[in-house]
Amino acid sequence: MTGVFAAGRRSLTLGIIVSASTIALESLAVATVLPTAAFELDGLGSYGWAFSAFLLASLIGAIAAGDLADVRGPGLPAGVGFGLFGAGLVLAGLAPAWPIFLFGRALQGFGGGALLALADLAVARGYPDALRARILALLSSAWLIPALVGPVVAGQVAELVSWRAVFLGLLPRVLAEVLRH
Repeated sequence: MTGVFAAGRRSLTLGIIVSASTIALESLAVATVLPTAAFELDGLGSYGWAFSAFLLASLIGAIAAGDLADVRGPGLPAGVGFGLFGAGLVLAGLAPAWPIFLFGRALQGFGGGALLALADLAVARGYPDALRARILALLSSAWLIPALVGPVVAGQVAELVSWRAVFLGLLPRVLAEVLRH
């Protein structure tokens, strides 16, 4: 096995990239539609909590996933991470009120934090020193395309359909990962 896409590492590499790009797309798309969601759900007074709930929960999710991965291996925390991330997307996308939306954001944050921590763990455990710089570069670039197209697509989806479709539109990708774990 000589590269990050060699037969023995291909699945791991693709899994890391898919996880990171899904979280990146969600993060950048949400930033675009959040003002509309906050206005519609009467949450402008606590607008910042939509970001804070995600970030604070992501810290807890990262710690919990790392601890669980040490005890049970990475599969279980990855499944839980994708499951909670997806549940948060559903809850936020269907939220009838701002507090429920914020709880959905916290679930997304917990799941997202877990998945990003597991990506780092996978790099540390799954690649020899000689390949780590390459996989870390790929992991960083997994944010590039979402940064370029995420806000534009999210804005168009919100304008043509609804801000809710931005959250719910990521579900098929998340569900595919849940079923994989």
